Amino acid sequence: MRLAFATALVLALMAACSRGTAADPQDLVRQSLANMIQLRSYRLEMELNGQFAGAMEFMAPGRYRFLTPAGGQGGVVETVWTVEFQYFRRCQAEGQGCEPWQKGLPTTIPMGAPGSMSIYVPGWPLTLLELAHELQTTGQEVAQGQEQVQVEGRLNHIRAFLENLRRAYAQVGRDTFGEECTEGEDGTRHCRPITFQDLLDRQKEALDYYEAHPATVRAWIGREDERLYRLELEVPPSPGESRPATVTARYTQFQGVEIDIPIVFSTPPVPTP
Repeated sequence: MRLAFATALVLALMAACSRGTAADPQDLVRQSLANMIQLRSYRLEMELNGQFAGAMEFMAPGRYRFLTPAGGQGGVVETVWTVEFQYFRRCQAEGQGCEPWQKGLPTTIPMGAPGSMSIYVPGWPLTLLELAHELQTTGQEVAQGQEQVQVEGRLNHIRAFLENLRRAYAQVGRDTFGEECTEGEDGTRHCRPITFQDLLDRQKEALDYYEAHPATVRAWIGREDERLYRLELEVPPSPGESRPATVTARYTQFQGVEIDIPIVFSTPPVPTP
């Protein structure tokens, strides 16, 4: 009887320790990042202050589909990025009222639309979560059919965005970010590569400000599957602004995304009689 009681007590203690480890925010974030990187495909939807800011779909090993707001003209720009080519078209809405596909050479790294940058460079939510510090568990909820643990931390989001950009370029063997050119008095053009340190120097004022006023990052991670379902970045107002900005990223369609190569016609197709 004593042996059975002792065995049950040991098992209970082991279970309690196991639950404590699983709920540890550092371990939970670390495992979540590892699980997300291993996914074959997923969809990421973004909001800025509650308004649609774009969407991205990923399919391994290196195929992306972006939806980027078309600005004042309305609608969205849909972009399919592959290593060989980049395809894009304008639509009234996702998959509706779309113009014919156009085809061109791809950008160095995947981007949300021809010439765009910022948050549409893939991977930034994961980099934000990786670089966050002072992590703590702040709650839990049930959403998307999963019990999710909420983790909160602090970080300099400007530094994280730049680090994510550096990693994206490094994956394709690049350690510079274009070039900067000037023209001398004699008309001679002088160019030099833009380095990562140049990017840091250009953002020094913002980097210093957000070191002193860090952003808050919140992540919702599945307790059972340990995947990232939602990430929220709350940026404190910069000097001269009165309200914080909030960027929300929602992950869906785990392992369920298929990205087909668009068909591009050099001339409009002839309708079949």
